[in-house]
Amino acid sequence: MRVLDLGCGTGYGAKILAWQAAQVVAADVDSFPLQYGEETYPDAKIQRVHIAPISNRQGLPFEDGSFDAVVSFEVIEHVPVEQMEAFFAEIARVLKPDGMVVLSTPNKHVYINYPDPYHVSLMTLGEFRRLLESRFNQVQLFGQVRSQHLPHTAMEFDIVSEPDDGQEIYIAVCREYAGDARTIALPPPTVWETSSSEEAFAQGRLPVSVIVHTRNEERNIAECLERVKDWAGEIIVMDMESTDRTVEIARRYTDKVYHHPLILDFDLARNASAQHARYEWILYVDADERVPDALVDALRQMLPALDEEVAAVKLTYKNYFLGKWIRYAGQWYPGYKAPMLLRRGRFEWLGAAHEGVKVFGKIVLFPPDNPSCAIEHHSMPTLEHYMRKLNHYSQSAAQQMLGDHAPCSWQTLAAAMGYAFRFYYDETQGYRDGAHGFLLSACAAMSALADQIRYAELRLREGWDGDDLLPASAEEFFRFAADVAAGRVGVIQKKLSHILAFSGGEAATSPPPSWWRRLWQRLQREPGGRVAILGVADGELPGEGWSEAPEHEQADALIVFGEGWRDAVRRLREGGSFFIGVPVFPQNPQHWRVGIEQTFGATAHLIDPESSCSWLFAFGWKGQRVEPVRRRVLMTTHQRALEMLGGGETQLFETLLALRGQGVVADVSASMRLPEEHYDLIHAFSLYHGDKVEHLERTDKPLVVSTIFRDNTAFYPVTVGAAVFRQQTTSQVEEALRAWKEGRLRVQGVDHQSLDEPEDLRRVKERVVRRAQMLLPNCRWELAALRRYFRLGYKPAQVVPNAVRPERFVQAMPDAFVQRFGLRDFVLCAARIEPFKNQLMLIWALRGTGIPLVLAGKVSEPEYGALCQRWAGENVRFVGELSPELLASAYAAARVHAMPSWAETPGLTSMEAALAGCAIVVGNQGAEREYFGDFAYYCNPADVDSVREAVLQAWEERDVAKREAFREYILKHYTWSEAAKATAEAYEQVLREQNTILSLPDWSEPQTWQPVVCEYLREHQPGDGALLRLYAGAHNAFSAEAAYELLAQYVLSLGYDPEHCADIEIIDHLPENFLGRVVLGGSRFDSVLQTRYGTQCERLREKAA
Repeated sequence: MRVLDLGCGTGYGAKILAWQAAQVVAADVDSFPLQYGEETYPDAKIQRVHIAPISNRQGLPFEDGSFDAVVSFEVIEHVPVEQMEAFFAEIARVLKPDGMVVLSTPNKHVYINYPDPYHVSLMTLGEFRRLLESRFNQVQLFGQVRSQHLPHTAMEFDIVSEPDDGQEIYIAVCREYAGDARTIALPPPTVWETSSSEEAFAQGRLPVSVIVHTRNEERNIAECLERVKDWAGEIIVMDMESTDRTVEIARRYTDKVYHHPLILDFDLARNASAQHARYEWILYVDADERVPDALVDALRQMLPALDEEVAAVKLTYKNYFLGKWIRYAGQWYPGYKAPMLLRRGRFEWLGAAHEGVKVFGKIVLFPPDNPSCAIEHHSMPTLEHYMRKLNHYSQSAAQQMLGDHAPCSWQTLAAAMGYAFRFYYDETQGYRDGAHGFLLSACAAMSALADQIRYAELRLREGWDGDDLLPASAEEFFRFAADVAAGRVGVIQKKLSHILAFSGGEAATSPPPSWWRRLWQRLQREPGGRVAILGVADGELPGEGWSEAPEHEQADALIVFGEGWRDAVRRLREGGSFFIGVPVFPQNPQHWRVGIEQTFGATAHLIDPESSCSWLFAFGWKGQRVEPVRRRVLMTTHQRALEMLGGGETQLFETLLALRGQGVVADVSASMRLPEEHYDLIHAFSLYHGDKVEHLERTDKPLVVSTIFRDNTAFYPVTVGAAVFRQQTTSQVEEALRAWKEGRLRVQGVDHQSLDEPEDLRRVKERVVRRAQMLLPNCRWELAALRRYFRLGYKPAQVVPNAVRPERFVQAMPDAFVQRFGLRDFVLCAARIEPFKNQLMLIWALRGTGIPLVLAGKVSEPEYGALCQRWAGENVRFVGELSPELLASAYAAARVHAMPSWAETPGLTSMEAALAGCAIVVGNQGAEREYFGDFAYYCNPADVDSVREAVLQAWEERDVAKREAFREYILKHYTWSEAAKATAEAYEQVLREQNTILSLPDWSEPQTWQPVVCEYLREHQPGDGALLRLYAGAHNAFSAEAAYELLAQYVLSLGYDPEHCADIEIIDHLPENFLGRVVLGGSRFDSVLQTRYGTQCERLREKAA
């Protein structure tokens, strides 16, 4: 059977159809979902075809009678009634005489309550039946309802054989087209009201849907609703399984009382309640809040005057403590929080307590100058109530500090308590609130101390010895708290109780982080030389090949910790590297950088470490400046990155160094303490940013993300593989390996579901992905995995391949490694020793072969490292983590490099080894083949025989020409200079398209494009970097030439010169990676833009019309 899936979208349905059909042709007018489907639902039986919209002049690009069936789900409601006859005629033309048509459409009675301007032909059951019976001799109708067996699912359905007005979706199976002999029974077109605002104003009400979420609020709900019932357009109550009289009381004020399963995260439920709102604005009010009349009067004046770009308003709040309004302590007034007054359809609540809301548009602040307009919040009427909240919030704060690896000591406990009281009582003048202000300040200090105590408890449960929790005496503890409270010891913190470091007093003398030597080695361009070291306590040389420079001779590298770098500059030769660190984060890091740059005559890069480290570092090369500086970029990474310094960190620092050649200067910040105003954009590496995701969402800087992503499904075989080698005997391991290969192995407690990452971690990753203007994955395989895992619709992405620094490896010699270890001609595996790298399988595969195996890398998981030692035979040698120079020598000494890991993109050490002349063995689960083609040997990481066979083939390879061709291939495609070029181009696109506007007009309807042009010309000048792109092509059936003539005439009529006005461009294609504004002009083609670009679309502002 050959099936046409007409209007296939991303092709999820086509994938299901392909289970039975011999071939599925998936057709859509938008190329983007077709491309997405190719990546996400690949199937050899699916052919994807980009088509033009069906009209009286435009048909389908298929032969007559070429399909056994045509499937078109939820498409007909998007077809204008004037095009329906052509729509059915084309379906009939390409359908075989005995073929069938399967259609579905939403129930008008249901969906008319969910305004959607792209639903232009909604139908009732009767209208749908009459339309189809006027086209086909045989019509069977069915209803589609939510599954009764899975009440909490969103995508499971049951089919009803006798439909009525109660179903959400109707499905029809049609045969025997007879449209040529009958008059079509067209449904009436669906016309949407543009707004209910005028209706509300006419009734003396505001166009606002007030939403209250409740759970056992019988004491508060009546007074809350009394304050809104006379002015709100509607009241919506979303109750979460209250067991008191809350629902009964709420029904006295509104019939719109809905129910939601009880969840701790109210914010997720806010998205659900918003679906019931019908007015332009939504105001979320808590049951313990009271809306004053003064605010209502102010909103009557404010809302009609707001620009269409404004999507949210942050209101003021009067927070009460023990019955008194707190005006000063803790900055409780004006009390701005996440915006609660939001324009419908322009926001998304992000979930998790206090994480807030993502707003698609501008946010304005309600002026704080009139406290009578502030919403009254009676959240803490008694100390008993406060204590109950304290228990909940301290647990949440402790978990966050644990996730951030925050420091924990008696000093942090004392500092949290001392600083919280100082902030509430002194810095924000809590004393002006009288006794209540003092008590609130004391409660804040108690709360901060409780957060730290709960955090210490979590650390102790994890096995921490807690030695840092022991002050010498009570006096020492409280003296330190007093020093913080008095400002004698400064505090660097993330939140009030989340202490990162100290900037004065005895706590400020922290040693440099242990990772600094390994990082220094990564940054060096030379394999060795003379180094001058000042201010380093142990004076130990930082790496292989380096010797201490005599006092009277200039050094090749300079390391200075402390303030002595100005005097030490004379000791460094021109072009030599400098690495400077200070133990206390400067008040003005940019000023500190400028001093270093002036002293060394160089461009310096800053490194802001993890939040628990108070140090700041800078590095560069004396006399070497980046000129001119085109862009400044803030690179950020996860909190453990500098400690790990794995492949992701190599990618970060090598990209940073290579970007210098593109005129881009980048700094690194793991804790986001560097002021952002000095940077053009932020470049995040990895998705593990739970500590800073809120910050990334708040900042107005563009964000690009190198995702370094791996689908969690890879961790199932990783866990199974580790379990296999925990067996006690060789025979048990062999039997487990056979069972695994044959599909018989079951590991108790291990399945795909049990290895799913925690929901809060997944949510953080998704928030980072959705916040990014552009994703920079390392390969197409990674991009497809991202789209699957996060169910991404439109998301701009640019593949930036992983790369190597070739000089070190192309010129590598084996001598240094041979002299150090006495080994030559062996199989090398250079990687962290951990389950994901699969060294145990490699060890087992080479048992009995006599081939020597060298494992080079630090042990990152002790249990796995112990298993490797246990099963290693005499042929296995562990050499630990090697310096970059010694690793290059190891590659040159080896014959084969093998890394049968569970999905790589593609593994930097494999590329490095290939440059040094090794044959390469890699796994087949990731992007390895995408990178290496026919040059590498591939194996199944779960099959010991496959691993052994691949290694033996590589071991016997003697094809020198193949290895040389492999080396040239890498040099051409995978160097950091090429990666930096692609990265810099992505930066420029992101920054350039911030000022680009895209619209798809109906050129025959001037009102769909002239207001867009008029507004653009008024707001922009020639040469200001802005660009308006107007589409003319297949989607709107208009030629670029004709569009240009209309445009030029209109521009002249406005008094502008078409050749010397702000830039306007006519395009005949919709860009794939568009990052600017997408303006919907009100044409019938807006749905094309909305389908492709999703939330990037915005309505044409009313003032332009």
